Amino acid sequence: PAFCSAEKLSSRASSGSNVSPAYSLRMGGSGSKSVLQEHLDNDFFWGEDLTLLQMLKAQGQEAIFDGWEAVGVNDEEKRKMVGQLRHLDAVCPGGGLEAYLGRAKDLLSLSESGANAFDGWTPRVPEGTALDPDTQEGRDEIKRLEGIGAPEMPFCGFVLVAGGLGERLGYSGAKVGLPYNTLTGKCYLQLYVETLLAIEQRFGSSRKVPLAIMVSEDTEAPTKRLLEENDFFGADQAQITLMRQEKVPALADSSPLLATSGPYEVLAKPHGHGDVHQLLWKTGLAKQWHENGCRWVVFFQDTNALAFFTLAAMLGVSLEKGFDVNSLTVPRKAKQAIGAIAALQHEDGRQMTVNVEYNQLDALLRSTTHPEGDENDEATGFSPFPGNINQLVVKLESYVAALEETGGLMPEFVNPKYADDTRTTFKKPTRLETMMQDLPKCMAGGNVGFTQAPNWLAFSPLKNSLEEAKKALQKGSPSACAAQAEADVYGVFLAILERLGAKISHAEAQEYTAGIP
Repeated sequence: PAFCSAEKLSSRASSGSNVSPAYSLRMGGSGSKSVLQEHLDNDFFWGEDLTLLQMLKAQGQEAIFDGWEAVGVNDEEKRKMVGQLRHLDAVCPGGGLEAYLGRAKDLLSLSESGANAFDGWTPRVPEGTALDPDTQEGRDEIKRLEGIGAPEMPFCGFVLVAGGLGERLGYSGAKVGLPYNTLTGKCYLQLYVETLLAIEQRFGSSRKVPLAIMVSEDTEAPTKRLLEENDFFGADQAQITLMRQEKVPALADSSPLLATSGPYEVLAKPHGHGDVHQLLWKTGLAKQWHENGCRWVVFFQDTNALAFFTLAAMLGVSLEKGFDVNSLTVPRKAKQAIGAIAALQHEDGRQMTVNVEYNQLDALLRSTTHPEGDENDEATGFSPFPGNINQLVVKLESYVAALEETGGLMPEFVNPKYADDTRTTFKKPTRLETMMQDLPKCMAGGNVGFTQAPNWLAFSPLKNSLEEAKKALQKGSPSACAAQAEADVYGVFLAILERLGAKISHAEAQEYTAGIP
């Protein structure tokens, strides 16, 4: 459990809460020294550790040490905890622990007051291009765009924003090691690497198309092992880079007090996939790619086998429209639980085109231009605001400039689950988070738009277990399970061939014993 400040613990003890009396007594009265101060007075720490602890004391963090025993007891555990704090200070994006705590205090203050991040903004449908493979005119347009964009493919650098382990899916390794089809047994990572090699071969390029993979503490070793055991799936080892994302400290309350998972350990949580930008800046990889002739960077997710079917057309759209950031989107039903791309105009004149979460979009529309909120267009049956699937094509020159200006730190947000109406205590520890798709917020004046494609051509993620898939189907959403993801791989080739005039018989629909069609 997270330890809270002395005042709050004393208050809870007197009101009949479950605070241990021994723990309360050990913290002493108002005139006694804190546990941390006792250790400092005994010269228990020195050098960098002493400086760090003095900073934490000044930041009101003394209470996180109140679970410590007296000087001389469990001293190694204490030094280990301070070592963990030193590590967190070194890896915390945006200036270490002190800066992180300062930003957390500001964001939690806004959250506590109920501030709305979209106050003053009015949404409209952004500029973009919809790919229509179901009409001859649409297919001709796709072919034209692909003719423009395909020659740019060897000049792309690819970034796989990998997820976690596949435990929810009954798989103990990194999710990129899951098979994307049972016919060949090839995994998602092999598919992605072989796609890059196919680009090199198709265009006769002597350039090695680079791939960066964001990994975590949990996925770094299994991802590295998967690559090494398979000889990097035919790629040169040097063209694949693993970038490890570190965690950030969790927060116990709105003060904000650091959360602990025990007397000698600080609780840390992921900072969100927005860290991919900070890693590309910190490693110098984005700048290196640009200097080596790359013109675009393509961000994609870990288990979507349809990720690259639209890439050539997307590049064509980006070139024609001069997009700095081009989001791949899919048709989205009104109020569907996925983010939407929207152009926002502020009353002070600022403009940006960004992802807006579905619950925020509906409220924003109701409070500004559409009293009915997010509604389906009668002509298309879909919301005019396209669905975001977190796949981006970004102009590398503009991207490198944005990284240099921001250090790759995306706008942070906090989403605490409050314990009561006071909005000061949490049901469980929270942390600051970032999102990859918030990149346009860091590219002031950038030209941002979207390319839309039907789901069958662009998006079929493997993310649900069979039980989760059943629940999704009951809600009218795609099952997004392994069987559906594999079926959609075969389905996309069938659909493309049919639209080119081939006559193909369809397989009969099957239903698994789990009740999933």
